[in-house]
Amino acid sequence: MRHSEPILHSAVQSVASPLGDRLRNAVKLYVDEVFDRTIVALQALLEPIGVDMTTATFAPGFVAEFAAVVQVAAWENAGLRDHIPLEFPPAATAMSDLVWRYHVDPAAFMDPAPGTAVFNRVVEAWAKNCHPDAREMLGADVVMAAPPSPAEYAAAVAPVIITIIEKTSSEEKSNDA
Repeated sequence: MRHSEPILHSAVQSVASPLGDRLRNAVKLYVDEVFDRTIVALQALLEPIGVDMTTATFAPGFVAEFAAVVQVAAWENAGLRDHIPLEFPPAATAMSDLVWRYHVDPAAFMDPAPGTAVFNRVVEAWAKNCHPDAREMLGADVVMAAPPSPAEYAAAVAPVIITIIEKTSSEEKSNDA
């Protein structure tokens, strides 16, 4: 089972658009990774009870909301939850509520909009509070006290860029000789 592209695209568009181009790719990578971890979590829960994940299908709203709960659980396990402002119940409570609602009325989850709205709140909290490059570079979320301004970002990256330019320039000079 692979996450559905419409949910992924919707989450990326609604969260990344107001944040600007700089974060668009980071948000896409983040959302894709969260959905991949969601599939792993579903497999871990359902395969032991005999559910064949290669043929299993889930309502899109359920998958989106489940992804939100999986991310909040990851933050809780990493000790980051208290550092990321988000109106969201503890993951265990949210999971119990989600599974119960899905059990009682699975058809209610066929509309992806409510589940995607829950997931988007989690993605927004990540985008506003976590460094956009940390997950890709370090494999973990790094909570920031405040998002870096463009000037702060440029100041942090400038030494690296200058070193690259100097190295490239010296290599070109040695190639010319």
